[in-house]
Amino acid sequence: MPRLSKVIAGRESWKQKAIERRENCELKDKKINLWSKKYEAKDIEFEQCIAALAEANKEIAVLKDKLNQSLVPIIQINIRIICVYIFFMSKISLRSIPKIMSALKEMNQFNCHKIPHWSSVANWVYLAGLGLLKNLEKWPDKPWIAIIDSSISYSKKKVLVILRVSLDFYIKNAGAITLSDVECVGLEIGEVWNYITVKNALEKIFSVVGNPALILKDGGYDLAKGVRFWSKKNPQCYQVSDVGHVVANALKRCYAKNSIFIKLIELINKARARLCQTDFAYLRPPKIRTKGRFQSISRILKWTDNILNFMHGKRTSNPIIIKLREVLPNLIKFKLFVTTLSKDCKICDEFMKELKNNGLNQKTYQSSKTILMSLPEKSIVKEIILNWLNKSIQIQCHLKMKQTPLPVSSDGIESLFGSVKHIIERNPIPEFGKIALVTPLLCGSHSQEKIQKALESVNYKDLKIWEKQNTQNSIRKQKMTFSASSPRSKSGPNLQSSKVA
Repeated sequence: MPRLSKVIAGRESWKQKAIERRENCELKDKKINLWSKKYEAKDIEFEQCIAALAEANKEIAVLKDKLNQSLVPIIQINIRIICVYIFFMSKISLRSIPKIMSALKEMNQFNCHKIPHWSSVANWVYLAGLGLLKNLEKWPDKPWIAIIDSSISYSKKKVLVILRVSLDFYIKNAGAITLSDVECVGLEIGEVWNYITVKNALEKIFSVVGNPALILKDGGYDLAKGVRFWSKKNPQCYQVSDVGHVVANALKRCYAKNSIFIKLIELINKARARLCQTDFAYLRPPKIRTKGRFQSISRILKWTDNILNFMHGKRTSNPIIIKLREVLPNLIKFKLFVTTLSKDCKICDEFMKELKNNGLNQKTYQSSKTILMSLPEKSIVKEIILNWLNKSIQIQCHLKMKQTPLPVSSDGIESLFGSVKHIIERNPIPEFGKIALVTPLLCGSHSQEKIQKALESVNYKDLKIWEKQNTQNSIRKQKMTFSASSPRSKSGPNLQSSKVA
């Protein structure tokens, strides 16, 4: 039997160990509870972070959608407006606009994500022009003048354009009418323009923009007859012929069949051909157009007068005089005729300058009539112009304008056709097609809001519809159809054999 003392001592030691183990277990339990609580908190925080991240991703996706829907179209519209502005402010080629933008981007002067292709620029310009035509407004309480003319034909088509300018233009403006003062309200393309097609075009356009108080046109027979037929249903609208065409027609009637004038023009044409591509090309005379010869006759006479003064009384040792006498033999014989015609043209130029810059009222009527009195008493030119002047002042009185000057010049539309012609002739195939839609852009002054409204009011489908209605059977389309349908071979078409066949 063990001693009681040993039993008591062993019991105490085991009791002490049990207490220590209990304390260790309690300590471990506390640590386990503490760490479990920490891990549970971290798990909750981690789940919250995942949920917050998912919500953030959703918000980012929503913001991206809003960005794609709002900011990208705004940037695109700004690029469209910039391209349209570059075109109608500088009147340059459509293909050169992207090149200019690329050059500015390389110089860090223009910030654009992507430079548009020239075909996109062309479509934006056409859409802007079509939008301006569709957004026209009537002037119910403001009388206006319609300036009408048809351009020269390209391919098989000609374009009829109607411009609008206020009847009281000279009250608010000084000087002749320019392109910035007019607005294009009508644009029609057709293969044949006669009095019937002109009348139908006027009815179509004036039904949208309202009837004008006055129609200003040139002396063309088709336009005059078409306007006259339209006026039968609209007798309240008056007609006035352009002063420039009236003067040119008067000079033409007086001098066109004059044998001396015909010989002078033949001599000048031959001299121009002989002076070109020589060391004396700078002396060649101005180009003489057959159709509009008398509208620029003053330039020809001024050149002739300068040459005559230079050649008179000079020695033949001068190589310039020798060359001029060689290409212009016997020019001195025309000196009296040139002096007479130059005097008539100078008086006519002063007459036109007075009316183009100041309009027609009682004051300018008297001053312009005084200028005409300088012409010979029995002059045909004087008779024709005075007849037009008296009719025009009667129309000014019938319109009840008091002393408000009446515009009588259509130089604005002539300048417009010159700009359109310059643009069309840059193309490989000059013809009237979608490019005719640049006409409204070249008239008036256009703000950024106006261009943006025009671009937003039409789309590419509207452009296709307009093209189908106005530019059918164009040379370009016929050429593409022929190229697509013609058989292709490696050696190409044998033109010589086809001619023999």
